[in-house]
Amino acid sequence: MVLPGHRPFAAPDYARGSYAVALTIRTLAPHHYSNITWSTGLRLEPLGCEIDFVAWCQSTRIGLDELDEPVLVLGEAKSFGVGSINDETIGSLKKVAERFPGAMMVVSTLREIRDYSLAEVALLRHLALWGRRKLYRGQPINPLIVLTGTELFAKHDISDAWKQIDSKEMHAAIDLRDLHTLAEMAQQRYLGLESHWDRPAENSLPESMRRLLSAIRGRAGGT
Repeated sequence: MVLPGHRPFAAPDYARGSYAVALTIRTLAPHHYSNITWSTGLRLEPLGCEIDFVAWCQSTRIGLDELDEPVLVLGEAKSFGVGSINDETIGSLKKVAERFPGAMMVVSTLREIRDYSLAEVALLRHLALWGRRKLYRGQPINPLIVLTGTELFAKHDISDAWKQIDSKEMHAAIDLRDLHTLAEMAQQRYLGLESHWDRPAENSLPESMRRLLSAIRGRAGGT
């Protein structure tokens, strides 16, 4: 029996955020055969910033080639504090991710998405789009995974947690154990962003023509 006042979350300041970090790492590697190595609470003196955790994570998706390289994951994990996702949080992730092309970013909190402020969602959208600024080995250079209390407190897995909310079955072809897929789906779900692959390529001829015509109209309107 757990005595009153001795529950895990009774620790001051949620054990200085360590619960959020632990739950985030568990969510990224939920199975006993998951391959993950991590380090927490890092002060990066050369960059003048801190980051909550760094991990090497190898996906557990079906058909994984054992020679596939693990993914570098850079994470900021917050508890229940409103406004905890701020310019400092986003700035720290960007500073570190910019040094590591192909690294994935994670921003997680113990709160549900309905408890996020509009400013926090806007910051996350900005970070997600920044992570898509160009491709690296066929994927967005620094994909962003957004995790909320729904995922961190899931009894089974993320797809089941989402089904409990939406009453919708996840398509069999969608495997959320693949972190790139999880990033895409979470951005669509929580940030209202369309899939990176559904957007016109920035350097495609139609998109280049559109941007050129827009620039011409802008200059003509200013004369």
